[in-house]
Amino acid sequence: MTHNREDFGMTDLVASTELSELTTIEFTRYFRHLASRVKRAARSVTEEQLWLRPFPFGNSIGHLVLHLTGNLNHYIGALVAGTGYNRHREREFTDPVRCSLDELLTGFNGRSIWSFGPSNVRTVPRSPSR
Repeated sequence: MTHNREDFGMTDLVASTELSELTTIEFTRYFRHLASRVKRAARSVTEEQLWLRPFPFGNSIGHLVLHLTGNLNHYIGALVAGTGYNRHREREFTDPVRCSLDELLTGFNGRSIWSFGPSNVRTVPRSPSR
C-alpha cells in the first residue's frame, strides 16, 4: 500500500492537535494543583504574617502571591491565551498596599489562568512542510 505526502500531513495534524489538547489539559490540571498549594500556604498564616518580610531584602508571602499572579497572567494568560494582560512586575514586590487575604486570593483566582482550558489557547499556525 502506498501513501502520498498529504495522507501523512493530515495524520500529523490530527496527532499534533490531540497532543496539544492533552498537553493543555494536563498543564491546566497541574497548575490548579499548584494553585491549591499556594492558597493553603497563604491561609496558614495570620494576616500580619502574610505581609511580613522574613528579612529586609526578603519577600513576604503576600508579595510572592502577587508575583505568582503576575507571572502566570503574563506567561500563560497574555502569551499563551492572548488575554492582553499588562504586567507591572516591579510592583509585585514593592506594592505598599496590604490587602486582606481574601482580596489577595480573589486577585490570584480572578485575574489568573485557572479558568483557562483548551478552548482558550490561541492556535499557532504550523509551518509549511518543506
